[in-house]
Amino acid sequence: MFSFFLLSKEEGMLKKYLSYLCIIGMVALVIGRIVSGVHWITDIFGGIVLGLSLAQFYLVLFVRKLSIKKER
Repeated sequence: MFSFFLLSKEEGMLKKYLSYLCIIGMVALVIGRIVSGVHWITDIFGGIVLGLSLAQFYLVLFVRKLSIKKER
């Protein structure tokens, strides 16, 4: 999601298509893991929650760092 945030802020259609392609790939990976039975559904949901939490944490740090640089 962090890469999606960064790519969606950029100009150009190619970067937007790449960001959507990344999201489609992540969704396909999750569905593939569920269907193949490699992981329990709780493992997948836990990984999603953990990944989103870390991405949000880094996103907050990144945005704060950008705002501090702009103030200087």
